[in-house]
Amino acid sequence: MRTLETIIPFADFEKTPKGHTPFRLTSSHPMGNYLAMQAGIDNEGLVWETGTKRIFWQPEGAIALAWLEDGTRIAVFRKSAGSSYYSTTYEFALYSWPERQLLHSCPVSSALVGWGEDLLVFPHNQLALCTICNEDATNFEFIDLNSHYISQDIHASYLLEGADDVLRPVMGPDGQLWVCCTQKMRNGGHQTQKQMMHLNNQLLEGNTNWGRCEYFRGNDHSLVPFQLLQRSPLAGCQKHKQMTPSFLMRPFSWIHIMYRSTCPREKPGFTDFIYRRYK
Repeated sequence: MRTLETIIPFADFEKTPKGHTPFRLTSSHPMGNYLAMQAGIDNEGLVWETGTKRIFWQPEGAIALAWLEDGTRIAVFRKSAGSSYYSTTYEFALYSWPERQLLHSCPVSSALVGWGEDLLVFPHNQLALCTICNEDATNFEFIDLNSHYISQDIHASYLLEGADDVLRPVMGPDGQLWVCCTQKMRNGGHQTQKQMMHLNNQLLEGNTNWGRCEYFRGNDHSLVPFQLLQRSPLAGCQKHKQMTPSFLMRPFSWIHIMYRSTCPREKPGFTDFIYRRYK
């Protein structure tokens, strides 16, 4: 399964003023001529031109950016003016595109002391999701988008504790459901058990990692999470905890979780699939 993010030549894009190369796509303009990406360990959010690969816009303090569905507005999750390393406050703002004129803004409060991580805008432009993390927790903050104003939905705030490996959320085709995969650490390592497994007609020693899939309906987190089981061979594996959730297209209504182990050449690779029905 190839996505736009997996085929972007990040190293070809202009480096930020701090000398950082983009590493993660947060949004692409509907016309395809601009990409919003993040760069650096402190998550700088910028916009690059797709054709020239040069920086087009760097809003001050931006952590992540995402276009609304029609491409005439862009959302910015950023550090508020006056924030410091020891005291960070956040702001959500909407700008016109490509004019980049400020339309609306609102503060984003979080009970979690950490760093701003990500931003997603739901299809149909009704809701935005801001993510704030620290070493062992993730905080999801929701922004209600209205044609006349924007505001944070304080009551919908969701704190995911004890999960120090949380992947980027993925939304369903209609924007009603979204999921994210997590893994918890125990005694300094992943919750891993060794067992023998069959792979390419061979019996190999492998790892079994336990994780969890959190799934939501909009800003409602009352849906019950379910456990994930990942198996991967030990021999030659360079990486064995990549968990990529995606939604199969309607009307099938299934969440598809894919695990992939990447191994050196001439070593067996392994991909494990899990399907979960949602209602």
